[in-house]
Amino acid sequence: MVVIELHGGDGAPARDQVHDPGPWSNNQINRVLRNYAPVNGYLDIFTNTPDATIYCYGSVLDNVTSDPTTVLPQ
Repeated sequence: MVVIELHGGDGAPARDQVHDPGPWSNNQINRVLRNYAPVNGYLDIFTNTPDATIYCYGSVLDNVTSDPTTVLPQ
């Protein structure tokens, strides 16, 4: 189980999403922040599954040129 928590710029929780990817899966989750644009906030992404490993990154598209920018986890 993977949980995505969206927080506003003040740190207040806005909403949660829960996903249940299968073992060794490669899932893409689109438009997580769509209803909150423009966004001044952040996401917390984690799993409570024992011994599970996840890797994530974000991508932002420029509104004018559609150039992508990768947002690495911090």
